[in-house]
Amino acid sequence: MNQFVKRLEDERVVLALDWSKENPWLFLPREESDGRRAIRWPEGRELPKGLHLEAITLPSDPFRPKKPSEPNA
Repeated sequence: MNQFVKRLEDERVVLALDWSKENPWLFLPREESDGRRAIRWPEGRELPKGLHLEAITLPSDPFRPKKPSEPNA
């Protein structure tokens, strides 16, 4: 997973889905509207909440190891 997050961070991209392509998963340049999300959320669709939103959101410091006392460590 760290390689995926590292690519998103280093290349300033998000993962997007385009069903018109043979391989529908694309890395696209990050836009301000993407925020810290790892995937481009469809325009006009409500964002998920709680753990579902957390699952698609990049950590603020993805390469700092979590301490055992931190949530999800």
